[in-house]
Amino acid sequence: MAFPRVLSDSHSASTNSLLSLHSSLSANHSQIGTYLLSELNRTDFLTKFPAYVSNLIQFLGFSSTLSHQYGRSAGVHNISREVVILCASMLDFPEFDIVDAEVRNRLIIAALTHGIPEKPSQLKIIAQKLIEKPGLLETLVASPDGAKVINQLFEVHFVRNVTGICHQWASRLVGLIAVCSGSPRCHGISYQVQKWRALQEVIAAMEEILRSTPRVLQQNRSYSHRGVVLTKKDDRHLQPFGSQKQQESDYRARATKPVAASSPPPLPDSIINLLDELEMKRPESLRAVEVLLDQIREQKTPDVLRSVLETFPCRPCHEISRNHTALQERKQRKESVNLGTFTRQLAPEETMFGSKLGLWKMLLSAEALKDIQRETQRGSINTLESRLRKLASGDWKGGRFSHVIPTKGLHAPLLEAEAGKMLRILWQMDIGFCEDGVYRHHIKIWRVVDRDDVKAVSDNIVKVLRNQIRDDLIDFTYPEHNSTGVYIPTEYQIKPLSSEAAAMVAQKNSKLLITDIDRKQLEVYNKFYEFTKPVMDSFLAGNLTAEFPFDTSPEEIAIIKHDISGTLIMGRSGTGKTTCLFLAEKLKKYTKRLVDSQFDRNTTPQLGLGALEFSLGDESAHNTKSLSTLSEEDFPLVLTFDTLLTILENTIASSDRQRFNTAQSRRMSEVNSSYRRRSQIIDYTLFRQEYWKQFPSFKDHYESGLVFSEFMGIIKGSAMTESHLECLTRDEYLELSHKRAPTFTAQQREAVYELYLLYEKQKKLNGDRDGIDRVIALLKFLRSDSEINNTIKSFFDELFVDEVQDQRTLDLLLLLRLISNPRGIHLAGDTAQCISKDSTFRFADVKHLFHDVFSPLASAISNRELAVPLMFKLNKNFRSHQGIVSLASFVMKLLYTGVPQTVDEMEEERGQYAGPIPTLFLGSGARILGSRMVGLQMSMTCTFPTLEQNKSSSYVMSSKRRKMLASRYIIPSS
Repeated sequence: MAFPRVLSDSHSASTNSLLSLHSSLSANHSQIGTYLLSELNRTDFLTKFPAYVSNLIQFLGFSSTLSHQYGRSAGVHNISREVVILCASMLDFPEFDIVDAEVRNRLIIAALTHGIPEKPSQLKIIAQKLIEKPGLLETLVASPDGAKVINQLFEVHFVRNVTGICHQWASRLVGLIAVCSGSPRCHGISYQVQKWRALQEVIAAMEEILRSTPRVLQQNRSYSHRGVVLTKKDDRHLQPFGSQKQQESDYRARATKPVAASSPPPLPDSIINLLDELEMKRPESLRAVEVLLDQIREQKTPDVLRSVLETFPCRPCHEISRNHTALQERKQRKESVNLGTFTRQLAPEETMFGSKLGLWKMLLSAEALKDIQRETQRGSINTLESRLRKLASGDWKGGRFSHVIPTKGLHAPLLEAEAGKMLRILWQMDIGFCEDGVYRHHIKIWRVVDRDDVKAVSDNIVKVLRNQIRDDLIDFTYPEHNSTGVYIPTEYQIKPLSSEAAAMVAQKNSKLLITDIDRKQLEVYNKFYEFTKPVMDSFLAGNLTAEFPFDTSPEEIAIIKHDISGTLIMGRSGTGKTTCLFLAEKLKKYTKRLVDSQFDRNTTPQLGLGALEFSLGDESAHNTKSLSTLSEEDFPLVLTFDTLLTILENTIASSDRQRFNTAQSRRMSEVNSSYRRRSQIIDYTLFRQEYWKQFPSFKDHYESGLVFSEFMGIIKGSAMTESHLECLTRDEYLELSHKRAPTFTAQQREAVYELYLLYEKQKKLNGDRDGIDRVIALLKFLRSDSEINNTIKSFFDELFVDEVQDQRTLDLLLLLRLISNPRGIHLAGDTAQCISKDSTFRFADVKHLFHDVFSPLASAISNRELAVPLMFKLNKNFRSHQGIVSLASFVMKLLYTGVPQTVDEMEEERGQYAGPIPTLFLGSGARILGSRMVGLQMSMTCTFPTLEQNKSSSYVMSSKRRKMLASRYIIPSS
């Protein structure tokens, strides 16, 4: 037979042989569709499944080529149709559920690609089988090739018109979108998803009406659900039952019979509201109920499904759907939103931090968060909860929700809502950027206070609002309400101010002098929390220790959504780089609480002042661990770079202890036997205290910190040393441009390198190692042992580095080598905040390093973007008011001009609120400032250390420079 030859050796056949084989097979094409009916053939097909599928797909490609050349005369259509029948038969046998899913899916995609144009009736069977096989429909539709054929399959009229298939496809795919990591934002069909859920609510209500109606009223109104019933026919393959057309004809005949009118039971108000929003007529008879169900199943459902299918392929959906068990668990955890608030303009949806409380996005100030936690302790949270949910729903009828507090000059009015007899919610409708890329109304809750405190607190809030610096030119308008009285957040199609225009606005506001406002209030209102369901659940559980994420700015949303390549984040202090990070020793505990709060897990509340005191504990606990001994409790793995080095060293030691110990013993054997000093890891403190004093001829002419930085950052750890992992030679160091090594002059470098050689000699005698020695040893080992390298990479999916500017170039090279996927690398920092004595970090160096490491991968898969990390620059300050921000920006301009190449340049920072102009004290020591004797006459001289001498020289500020400073900042007169 020809078909077994196709499966076994078509890949090696010549063109003439393939032509002969194709001719023979097209003449007896039925052997393809019936092939799997034989148990012997099934066993053979299962045993050699990957090879057979590969050969069959290749043969289909050859067949397609013949079709383009000779048309239908080549008999290609018969072969394509029979392969579809083969796939339908394959999906009917349970033994094929255990084959390689990716190989099986490739066969299905190829069969549909070639078979859909022929429109064989078995396409309907495959469409049904895609539903019956767990996760098969989701996996196919989410993949690039699969999405195309699934869309084509849906457009086949006898598939699309089967309401059972259409309904189940829509249900499955909407469920997939609901758990997509970027959904429904990344799919962009929030409205369609909510429309589908509203349609389901209406269908359930209509079917309940028909079920509850006495049978005597339903005679001649029986509704036959049009679906697919699978039976065997001719022992060849599965086909839909033959009486399908007859049943549909019977249904139409019954539907046209005259019957007595009968009214359905009264509809609930929620269903009436949904029908109005869906623009569907309310049924006034049982016959109208049936017609409405037909309309939903035959018109509305295909429309929703078509919109859903157009959003695929989707990478996050594909990754989720490949694990069916995990997919089902995520679907089960997903709670449906309140369908009664469905609207055409916007429906409640998931945010990246959990479900919204209602139709409106709500934000909590830091003070409001404390207020609600206080009410939780008082036991008033239940009353407050109902009012907050009502506020979020937009249904503000009844009760006092929007009493306007008399104020003038505000962008939007401050409002007061009652919460019981004594509590008042101070809130405001505002306009802001949302995760889906649209500017829209949202609610800001400023405070929750006792009724008697409203006047004092609102006055303070008004003062803050009047000093707010807006970076847009949106004219506030009140939202409109729908037919049921629910207020709908309005969308605004606007563009924010340009950076230059925003900087001008900020500069103008920085000159305001604010004396009647508590400066701390400007800080506590700088950032707002997103008020979501997990936040509310935490309050209801009495959890006072949970951590919650801040609301994200447009720039931060862009960073979070970016997944095309690696991410570099540059921003000055307070711009949001580390919005969710506390001190390093608190980070892990904070992260766990943040995760727990988002998944509604209660963290055990601790009473008393020590409730917020937590830490990672002694990091030395990790010093004996290797990657293989880390437990689930250790993740997210939050640690310092030094501790990471220790874990990697332990991992290598445990994998090849003899090699590691040999290297260690070799180092120790080189130490003078009479010297009993314990070897140490050299940092700047040890270098200054123990090594620097051994170089008396240099210490009087050079600053120890600059020298150590030159050793670690340039000579040993610069980007020039990545290829051979050795320090720069004297000639290589002396030939460096001033741009790459700006600290010392060409003449000074000769002495610095001589000092470096003395340092290395002394280090060897002491048996010490510095950080670069450790990194180079690890890199060399990983390069020499690919098995260990791949093992280590398997432990890490993503890497987040904060304060990256304190890392050396070789440190970053090691970190990049730990991650296989460059999309999982996220580095945040600011060269202006570098405190490490041995770092010469520049973002430009990171880009070059990134390219060197990942360009082979990018070339291999033809995706250049993988080797080019995207740089994000944050210049909106959420920590300080504009007065402080303007001073900091002025200092940065001096650095750009006076010492170029030392820091990365950025646009001028902007604050959120105007603030008082800072007082600048020049030439006054800590003793005077510490005693608060700020009224004294002070000298206008500043001292700066020099490299050539160990003394300070005086720098007298010129009158021109003094006048320039005085024009911007308050300076005590001399």
